[in-house]
Amino acid sequence: WQFWYDTPKVYHLTQEAVAIGAMRSKACGGDATRTIIVGRQTEPLLKPALASYYPDGGGPLLIDHAGINPDRPLDVGSAKCVIFANPNEDTARAALEDLRQRYVTGRTLAFSDRAGKGSVQIFALGDD
Repeated sequence: WQFWYDTPKVYHLTQEAVAIGAMRSKACGGDATRTIIVGRQTEPLLKPALASYYPDGGGPLLIDHAGINPDRPLDVGSAKCVIFANPNEDTARAALEDLRQRYVTGRTLAFSDRAGKGSVQIFALGDD
């Protein structure tokens, strides 16, 4: 009981854990195949954790900050949402701002852990 219910109300989760929670939220529709997670590094934590949820594939597209080219827009394809696991870093802020300019009907949402200590940014594109 304490591990699953009490502890998350008090202690900060990793950014990767918060990003997985965001992926499963209503904002992303729980559809991992239409989700992109942008993070400082998707390994060693995020990629293996998602592999346990989706052992046969079908998980979200993962993009490291190093994989973002500031001279080219982030390709979102048919994604419903883009989650920025490290939203306070310059690379993430620039990519999020680019999405806001290209998709003016999109919404930026904050998603926090239950303790309110860790948060990510979701850019929800909506269905076209």
